[in-house]
Amino acid sequence: MSKTKVHEFHPQIYPRRLWVIKGGLFVDIKDMFSQRDGKELDLGDEDYDALTYSVMLKDTKKFGELIWFPDKTSIGQEKVTHESSHAAMDIFRDIGADVDTDNQEPFAYLAGWIADCIDQVKRDKFK
Repeated sequence: MSKTKVHEFHPQIYPRRLWVIKGGLFVDIKDMFSQRDGKELDLGDEDYDALTYSVMLKDTKKFGELIWFPDKTSIGQEKVTHESSHAAMDIFRDIGADVDTDNQEPFAYLAGWIADCIDQVKRDKFK
């Protein structure tokens, strides 16, 4: 049984899930998630402080963004902002929305919501 705890969030207005993991093992994550085409996740040989993947949850076949902080002590504001931006951009790509200077609010709202979800996981305090 996996000890890696996955926190799932649903942004309601976007047809994607958000999964946030702090700590845990990559082998457990590979057991739960795949690439969207069903192929196995591959990290390569590099070490990362944080990662954002466009994934499919194997059990439900739902698509979304997985944000993983392998070292749970390294969830700083810079990494939260960085990974939130990646996840928001991926979701916008999926829904065919553009990010531009004349239409910033939807993207800023989504990125802020993702950052808040990460913060909830970091603090183990959920809304």
